[in-house]
Amino acid sequence: MRAIIVGAGEVGFRIAERLCRENKDVVVIDQNPLMIRRVKDSLDVEVLEGKGSSPSLLAKAGIRHADIVVAVTDSDEVNIMACLFANMVSPDTVKIARIRNSEYLEHQHLFKQPAFNIHQIINPESEVVKKVLALFEAPGASDVLQFAEGKVHLVGVEIREDSALAHRKLSTFRQTESGANCLVAAIIRDQNMIVPGGEDYILPGDLIYVVSDRKSKESLLRDLGLGTEPVKDIVIVGGGQLGRSLALHLDKTSYHTRIIDLDESRCREMAHLLERVVVLRGDATDQELLREERIHEADFMVVATGDEERNVLISLLAKRMGVKRTITRVRTFGYIPLISALGIDMVVSTHLAAIDATLQFIRKGKVLSVAALKGDHAEVVEVVAQESSRILGKPLKSLKFPRGALIGAIVRGDKVIIPSGLSRIESGDRILIFVVPESILDVEKFLMV
Repeated sequence: MRAIIVGAGEVGFRIAERLCRENKDVVVIDQNPLMIRRVKDSLDVEVLEGKGSSPSLLAKAGIRHADIVVAVTDSDEVNIMACLFANMVSPDTVKIARIRNSEYLEHQHLFKQPAFNIHQIINPESEVVKKVLALFEAPGASDVLQFAEGKVHLVGVEIREDSALAHRKLSTFRQTESGANCLVAAIIRDQNMIVPGGEDYILPGDLIYVVSDRKSKESLLRDLGLGTEPVKDIVIVGGGQLGRSLALHLDKTSYHTRIIDLDESRCREMAHLLERVVVLRGDATDQELLREERIHEADFMVVATGDEERNVLISLLAKRMGVKRTITRVRTFGYIPLISALGIDMVVSTHLAAIDATLQFIRKGKVLSVAALKGDHAEVVEVVAQESSRILGKPLKSLKFPRGALIGAIVRGDKVIIPSGLSRIESGDRILIFVVPESILDVEKFLMV
């Protein structure tokens, strides 16, 4: 596979890093010499300095023979033009563009037309909003992901010393009532992912990922003492694109929601747009303001300003003042493993959402979605079992599935199957696969028809 990545910022760099690790043929284009230097010094890829919307530079990058173009600069216009010129020269090349401007997004159907032929529009903010809303449904969980139109839930839970799962052997987990239709599919321990077997133990300090259907998720959280109290009070800090988008969603719900922003014109604009959500102009680092707003009564605070250091500071202040749970927006990937050590509950990243959406088109086979666990420790890949695949009709225990990978769920129609060694895969099934980065190529080969 040959991939051209336009934009060497955090998103472009991380996509190039992933593909480089998988021995893909990668070209990175950026007009910032510092960004180019970082890529050149860190990755074994081809780099070109210049504007990614330049037809001559795209030609030099080998657009005629490229399988995919990913335009993820900070400029929507550059991303659109890069895909436009790529389409003129190579219509069959898959084109992905990151677009944030709400005006463009309202007319995104135009980008599907033959002149542009952009296969995927990535709007990271909308993906993060979905994730935040899912976290509201499972207060106490560290992470929540949904697959197969919400039929399959993946819940991340941090194990405390007093947890019902602490020191439990995995082979006994599914013998419990709440674990009957659940599977511990991954364990993050000391920043490493373990694909667990029945003889492994769950230890205090582990972050475990449990896959289940919706009904089993609710009983699991209840038995763990998580999510027993309904969420009522939510505070959003930051009225930028992410904060505003989340507020618009919550404006249609029964949650008591407040949004705090320092910019007067932005607050006026939000007050005009929102009906139920209360708009407050002020500095979220002002403890007097937070006391006046009885911030300690909030069930969740979502801190989503454009300044990640400020987000961390506000989240720590909120926790100190009694907010039950914090969700913090972070851009820099290096910060993600450090957040839990600081006492902050959950992290969301528009950059990570953009990477997940891009990898869906890069993975081989009929891939429906891709999600990263805990930053970059593992991937969850949702694929469709194709008719000529060699995995059909055989008991899972007889498949020589690649080391470092695990089938966590099978969705057949409306039925969710948490598999055992005797389970079999049928054509058309949706399969949820957990895989560590070094085993991704092996899984792709295994699934090839």
